[in-house]
Amino acid sequence: MPNAGQTVLDFGATPTDSANVPVSDPNILSTSLADAWLVAMPTSNRTGDEHWVENVKVMAGNIQAGVGFTIYGVSTLGKTQGQLTVHWAWY
Repeated sequence: MPNAGQTVLDFGATPTDSANVPVSDPNILSTSLADAWLVAMPTSNRTGDEHWVENVKVMAGNIQAGVGFTIYGVSTLGKTQGQLTVHWAWY
């Protein structure tokens, strides 16, 4: 999948209810659809298994042609902290 990749969504060291990360891609179009999802891969402060039990909703939005888009994460049950691995793709 050529228009795909991986990034880290960082909620920081202090518990919070949301986080976001920009994805740069100069080939994205204003008519493109972007998607993002959690992947059970370890980060510097989380095990892969922790991704399965974390109550975080991940979505992509704010598509800007020739620039990229933003991945948003929202904790659905209170606050969370740390880093989560996210895969993304656009079509």
